[in-house]
Amino acid sequence: MGRKILIAGASGLVGNHFIRQAAQMSHIEAIYSIGRSEVNNMPSGAIHFKAETKNWHKIICDLDIDIACSCLGTTIKKAGSEDAFSAIDLDLVKSFFEASHAAGAKHAISVSSTMANAAAKQFYLRIKGQAELAIKSLKFDRTDILRPGLLKGARDNDHRFGERAAIIASPVIDRLLHGKYRKFRSIAAKDVSAAMATLSAKSGYGYFIHENDDILNLLKRS
Repeated sequence: MGRKILIAGASGLVGNHFIRQAAQMSHIEAIYSIGRSEVNNMPSGAIHFKAETKNWHKIICDLDIDIACSCLGTTIKKAGSEDAFSAIDLDLVKSFFEASHAAGAKHAISVSSTMANAAAKQFYLRIKGQAELAIKSLKFDRTDILRPGLLKGARDNDHRFGERAAIIASPVIDRLLHGKYRKFRSIAAKDVSAAMATLSAKSGYGYFIHENDDILNLLKRS
């Protein structure tokens, strides 16, 4: 019997790749998506719920799902303030997984960030770390957290100029990052999403963190 998957953030860079890749996976029986905006390139048969976040809990709880996947994320600049950033990258992520757990999901997959740490001094990394702890506290049968480095890929209507500059410089910078610093290397968004698709077929129990090399190794084994 196939698995039913729910994706939050399918309009974003990683999420849009992921929803299309998930549609190609033989173990996926049904694909649901939820977000605040429409999703480009929706695969045939996938069902998208466009809704304000205050309505997400009811919509999700009415679904029958096995796997909950979050590709939610923004930047402080785009959100407008630290509070607005936290409302998405922590509060919304937490409420999404709470509702998904209540809807019967046993497997959680979430995109976080390298160096995420709930005790970090840097605000962005602290919020990402707190979101990870919130997911962990729900005790899904299996939880997979992906911590990619700098994401490479074309974003629609989301011009992150600092990020673009870093991506342009990444071929040089990546060659300088070795050993424990490899986790800071850039990585293609489509590779992160492909790793998520591979993880969606996994079973068993546990809490797993996947850094850059782990993400790329998942693709080699798929």
